[in-house]
Amino acid sequence: AYQADGVHVGIPLGSQLGVFDGAVGKILLAGLTPAAAASAIGKAPIPAHTGNTLVEPAELLAAVDGARAQGWAASIQELNENNAVAAGIQGPSGDIEAIIFALGFPRQLTPEAIPEVGAMLRAVADEIAATCGVVAANNP
Repeated sequence: AYQADGVHVGIPLGSQLGVFDGAVGKILLAGLTPAAAASAIGKAPIPAHTGNTLVEPAELLAAVDGARAQGWAASIQELNENNAVAAGIQGPSGDIEAIIFALGFPRQLTPEAIPEVGAMLRAVADEIAATCGVVAANNP
């Protein structure tokens, strides 16, 4: 059994994250067409989880477009006090079937480290999809 030594971050089993929830939310939105992402963002006010949350629709859409282009998304203290990086794994239909992500305290998962972590997660997500028989095609 795992026993934590000291303070750590994590997401409890059974947690649910949605389209306005940091890096995971951006990847969920990036898996949609640009029009569908814009529609999802425009349906309701964006909740401000922290002072860093992207609450302006245009700002969030720009971040989603960036995530779609690079294949991974980041959240710098947008959902809570931690930083996160996420990449989607597409299934045979092209829809996101799973998401992998890294989560850490800002001193551990620094903004400078995020691009390297994002590229690593994108590569791992592509490898998982390929192992499952899915050909990678600009996976979000």
